[in-house]
Amino acid sequence: MRIIPLGAQGSNITRLQRITGFIDYINSRLFDSFTPSQKICVDESVVKLKGRILFITYNPQKPTKWGIRIYILADFNTGYICGILPYYGSLTTEKLLRPNLLVSTRISLHIYTTMLNKIPGAQEYDMFTDRYYTSYILANELHKLKCLLTEIILINNKKLPDAIKK
Repeated sequence: MRIIPLGAQGSNITRLQRITGFIDYINSRLFDSFTPSQKICVDESVVKLKGRILFITYNPQKPTKWGIRIYILADFNTGYICGILPYYGSLTTEKLLRPNLLVSTRISLHIYTTMLNKIPGAQEYDMFTDRYYTSYILANELHKLKCLLTEIILINNKKLPDAIKK
């Protein structure tokens, strides 16, 4: 990992690139320390912060109203966080896989493929998600990666096939 001082002059390194190296290091340490069971969960969380950063989020309906939104991959049985993906606004979606898919689908695929790359021989997982990530497309994409998906299905979802709605 390369650490770049915050006051470095003359470099074309963005703020996001400074943080990304640190996040990659954290993710590698999380996967080195623990191998998740066959049941995993993708969800979002908010790390409380009232500081001044460009990608702070505000949601008045959450207990933690101000903070940094992160998407997490956790072990279903123990709750151990195995991987994180911070939300940087539109910069987050630029680096995700498959730009033709929905952002929520891309987040789940990105976190899952990161786990597959970090853990050799990892396959045949069961992923649990909430309704934010629910999509028929995500189920198909994870099935291609030999991962089963358990999710809450909303019947009024526009892209849900009629056979499943019945």
